[in-house]
This record gives sequence, C-alpha cells and structure tokens, in this order.
Amino acid sequence: MSEYYDEFGCVAADRWEQRQLNIPAEAGRIAGGPGELAQAVTAEVAAVATHLRADDITIGVADDKLVPLLLQALADAGLRGNPAIGRSLQKTRPWRLLESVSQHLSSARDQLPPDFPSLRDLIRHPDLATWLELRLAERLSGAAAAGWLEAVDEYTGQHLQMTPGVMLGRGSVPEATAEVCRGVEQLLRCLLPEGEQAESAISAVGRIHPDGSIPARQKSLDELFSAAESMLWYQLQQPRPMTLWAEGLVRMLSLVYGGRQYSAQSESDVGICRCVESLQAVCEELRRLPAAAVPECSAAMALDFFLAQVAAETLAPAWSEDGIDLPGWLDLAMDDAPFLVVAGFNEGNVPSVKGGDGFLPDSLRASLNLSDSRRRYARDASVVWLLLNSRRRVVFVMGRRDHDGNPLVPSRLWFSCEPEEIPERVRQFFADAGDDDDGAGAAAGEEAGGGFSIPAPVNIPAAPAVIAVTSFRDYLSCPYRYFLRRELRLGHVEDDVRELDAAAFGSLMHEVLNEFGTSPLKDSADAAAIAKLLKDVLQRQALTRFGRSRSATVSVQLKIIESRLEVFAERQAESVREGWRILHTEQKLVVSDFEDVRGRRVAIEGRVDRIDRHIQTGVVRILDYKTSEAANPPEKTHRSKGEWVDLQLPLYRRLVRSLGITGEVQLGYVQLPGDTKKIGFELAAWTEQELEQAEQLAAVVAADLLDLKIVSVDSEGDYGETELSGICQDSVIDRSVPWLAGWQGRG
Repeated sequence: MSEYYDEFGCVAADRWEQRQLNIPAEAGRIAGGPGELAQAVTAEVAAVATHLRADDITIGVADDKLVPLLLQALADAGLRGNPAIGRSLQKTRPWRLLESVSQHLSSARDQLPPDFPSLRDLIRHPDLATWLELRLAERLSGAAAAGWLEAVDEYTGQHLQMTPGVMLGRGSVPEATAEVCRGVEQLLRCLLPEGEQAESAISAVGRIHPDGSIPARQKSLDELFSAAESMLWYQLQQPRPMTLWAEGLVRMLSLVYGGRQYSAQSESDVGICRCVESLQAVCEELRRLPAAAVPECSAAMALDFFLAQVAAETLAPAWSEDGIDLPGWLDLAMDDAPFLVVAGFNEGNVPSVKGGDGFLPDSLRASLNLSDSRRRYARDASVVWLLLNSRRRVVFVMGRRDHDGNPLVPSRLWFSCEPEEIPERVRQFFADAGDDDDGAGAAAGEEAGGGFSIPAPVNIPAAPAVIAVTSFRDYLSCPYRYFLRRELRLGHVEDDVRELDAAAFGSLMHEVLNEFGTSPLKDSADAAAIAKLLKDVLQRQALTRFGRSRSATVSVQLKIIESRLEVFAERQAESVREGWRILHTEQKLVVSDFEDVRGRRVAIEGRVDRIDRHIQTGVVRILDYKTSEAANPPEKTHRSKGEWVDLQLPLYRRLVRSLGITGEVQLGYVQLPGDTKKIGFELAAWTEQELEQAEQLAAVVAADLLDLKIVSVDSEGDYGETELSGICQDSVIDRSVPWLAGWQGRG
C-alpha cells in the first residue's frame, strides 16, 4: 500500500482515483428522509447491542445534522449515545428567551409599543410560558387560565391589533390576553433600574370597556406625549449605562429561573445553569470597568451585546459509560470499535464538498499542493479502505432525501466497484421503497409502500341530532373530510394573522349588511343615503373590532369593503324601485321533521342571509351574500356535470317554510366581488323538478351521514393547501386507505 501515499504519508490522489474500493453490496442500507435514516441506523445497532458492549459499537456521523435525530432514535430504543460535539449556548433556553425578549423590544417603532407578532413568539418560550401559567392561575378563572395561549391567538386573529393597547371586545378572551400582556410587561420591568422609575412606568395595556367599545374622546397631543414618556416601552428605549441593563438582566433571569430545582443529570438543566452563569460572568466583567468606559444603549441593544458575548461558547457533550460513541467521519480512522455504522453515506458528506473560491479555484489549489476536491476524494477513499479492512463489520446507511426534502444520491465511493455492479446499485437506490429487497436496498424499519396510509376514523361520536345545510356540501365533497371537520372538529388556529383572511373579510361584510337589513333605510331607494349608512356602520364595526391602531393592510382592506358597499347601495336602491323589500336578515331556521331515505327523523338548520318579498307579486327570494373574487353563479357552485354538489340554496327553500312562506320562491346570490361590475343580484334558474331531486338527494346524504358511510377519500389539492391536506396526504401519489374496504360505518 506504500504506493498510495507519498513520502510524507499523505494520500496520493491519482492512485486512489484509480483504485476500486469494492464496498460489499450487503453492507449498504437505503433509507428515506433523515428520520427514517436514524431509525435504520438504530435498527442495525439494536440488532447487535444484545451481544456487544457499547464500546464495541460506533456510529460514524457523516452529517452533523443527523446527531439530534440519532440521539432521539437511540433513546426511543432504550440506548444511549455519546455525541462528539456539545451543544452551543445558543441552543439553551435562557439564550433563546433573551433573544426573543430582544426581538420583542426591537419591534417597537413609530412611537408605538412592541407589537403582537413578536409577543406571540415570546410567550411560546416554554420557561416563560410556565412562569405565565403560575401568574395567570392567581388572576384568572380555571378555564381562562388553562386556555390563555389559545385566547391570545384568537384575540389577535380576530382584532388584528398591531400592538397591545385598549383591549377590544368582551369576555374571557380579551381578559386573558390583557393579563398575558401585563405578565410580559412585569418581566420587562425587571430590566429597568430598581426603585421609582421601574414602578412608575405605565403599562401599554388599557382597560377593557364593559360594552366592548373604545372611548370616543381622543387625547390631545400634549397628553399623548406626556403619557408616551412614562410608558414602559419608552423607558426601555432610552440609553442607559450597560451596567444598569446587566443588573436588570440578572433580575429577569432570576424571575423566570429562580426558585427551581435543577439536576446535574439533566442536559436541559445543565444548559440553563451554564448559560446563566456565563451571562452573569459577562455582567461581572462590566461592573469592573470604570464608569466612563461603560457605553450607553437601549435595552434591546444591551441584550444583543450580552448574547453575542456567550454565543460562541459550547457545552461539554454529555458522556455515558454505557453510551455508544457518535464520532464524526474524519475521526473514524482513530476509532477501534469492531462494529461500525456510518450514517449519511451520501455525496456531499463523503467526500465533502466545499464551495468554489473565486481567488483560489480548485485548479490553483492543486498546483499549490493545497487541499482540493481530488485530495478530499483520496482522503475519504483511504478512510473507507481502512474501515473495511480493520473492522469486523461495517454498515453504510444512505438517505434518499435531506432535511429539506431535497433528493440525495449515494457517495461516489459506493460506486467504486466492478463496472457490472454499478447498474444494480443504481437500481436499488432509486427503486421505490416498496420494491426494495431485504439486502442492500432495504431500509431497516421502513414499511412497504412507504407508510403512506391515511389514518382510520377514531373517537367516532354519536350520530348528529341536527345537520347544518353546509354539512351536505362537505359530505358530498369528501365523507372523510366531513368527519374530520364536522364531527371531530379538526382545524387550525392561525397564530400569525396580520390581515383579514377570506372568512373574516366576508364575515365583516355580512355584519354590516345585516345591520343595514334591520335599519330604517332597508326599504329606501336613495342610493346615497344607503351608501352613507353602510359606510358609517363599517367604520363603527371596524373601530369596535380593530380599534384605532391597525395595520396599513387592514386599512386598505376596509377601503376595499367600502368601495364594494358603495356599488351595492346602487344595486339595492334599484332593487327597491323594482318592488323588492327585505323581510328577514341573518335568520336562523330549523326544520325538525326532515326524514332521511330510511325514515329516520333528523333536524336541519341553517342561517339565511336575507329573505326578500316582492310587494306586487308576493314572490319570495332567498339570497346568500357572496364576497369571493370568483363571483361564481349558483349553478356553478351547486352543480357539476349535471349533478348536485351543494344543497345549501335548495335546502333554504325547505327551511323558510317554517316561517309560513309558501308559493313561488326564488334562490340566488348577492354577488360582492372585487370587480364592481359584477356586484348585484344573481338568481338561479333551476326547475321544480331539479329542486325536488336536490331534496331527494338530501335525504340520501342525510342517511349516509347518520351512518357515517365513507366510500372514498378524495384529494383537495397539494399538501398544505387546506388544514386537512396533511392528514389526507393530498400530495402523496401512492397513498393508501387500507381500512376503507372493511369500513362498517358508525357503530
């Protein structure tokens, strides 16, 4: 082997490029993503851990990002791992807490307090959340204290306030949100110098008004300026000596982490103690400086300085005598464990890839005898040769995808074999997971078919006693999604809402139009008067819901609503001149004598946006407000290829009979899209026979819904497009529903 090294013991690149390594095919394992790769490595280790000691087993890590996954997979299997590199202090909880506090303080701009988005991020820190829970338990009722985080998300999503201020609305949600904001302010107050200055700093959180409104009187400029100077957030922005901020930092950490019991056996506790000690050491160094040498800055800048001083420090890796070592790739040559598993044996890891240097390209590096791509290949090839010839057994585990889901390929060293073997190795790696053999291509722990199975329904409730008219559309679209959305009530709460989404946009317009429908001007033919009323109602609703401190985006959306309502006023005036009068708005109706095809009675309910009657003919029309941009006609939304896909309007016709409405009934929409030319009344042209077919279909669907009949799981688009697309695996081509054939329905 001497010809493969030069006189200094360095690898001879040209020699190693020509040498075949011939890694045995049975030594390869192929996994999917990083999680599956960690499971495959753990499966290999667990298979020999019963008859080998921990120091006889080594897991070589070619990709450092795999270390946390490997440690977790080993722990799940009852094994311990000894990482080669400890955690950075940036990964510890106190560091992350102070970073979130700094980001929250830095969000204060334009003479406004720190904003809600950064506050939502801050209160999700686990240690601060624990402290807040203890504080809220003393100030709120049990239910409100338990759901405080959901309350903050609900409040900010509904009211879209930019910054904490006067709390809007009534009930437990604004009360819990106000207490959370005050709790965060108590934490921030620790940063100010002790004494009168910290105690007199005014809270930005205003009181909750009993009627849910905000005061009509606005303060004068002098009052606002005087109040702003006393605000807590204003005090935190003022330059102060960094030694004062250091004392405040210690008080803040003491408030959150003081009074706890910490264990030297807990890696998390060790990280907390080490980070706090390092920060205290930085503060002590500042105190020893002469006063003239201490700079002045704001609280956020001081926190950034303290964090930067300890960011480069690392914790010593936790080591266990019965743990399995996880050295890096280049350290494996010095390891002597007889059993070795190499994790992440992919191109880019082995051999490693370095970005090009414009001033020192690879060709120039080779001329200067510096490390280049050829030498890195030779170095890693020599390591592979050494491992194969010095270990009792070596397993190379390769992944198909990286942490971001991007495709990977095996290391080129895996293909350093006889030419006739290369096609088979390529086929094994790129074959479907379900086609892998039990040998080189099998990924330990993977299920056939990739494991893409839609979960079977669980926690099935009793059949509903009342069915909403919109449930029929959900069931016709996909029975499985109906079950998840309507019966299990699965969904998601947006925790970073900064503008009105489609539902909130439409809801606000509905509220304005509902108030108009009960006003004295509902039968007026004066378009200008109607437009003025709608504008006044919108402004009042916006003030109650969003307050005066609102984002520019919300202000623009309110202007968009206003422009649509102006055109609606003209169409409404024309409708009145044609003889139509509003009878009811936002009328909730229930029919209790509806029967399914099996003769079972079930109630049907719905909320009708608007019911009009013609003063001359007596004809009634049922209208539904639609604010979507598409402005699709009723025929398109309710029928597809001659089949009913939505029964909302036909069932409204059945519901209004409870109001004593008989005779001719028209069905349609009040279209309110962005294209103002399309704003107006649009009626459906369904025949009596088609409407009877819709009611017959409703009886069939009601029976299937009561029995929870599921015959398919239909896709609604790409992954992440809806809140249920992840469960239903919409983007998975080979997804399976193994329980569907034997599904018996509701028990």
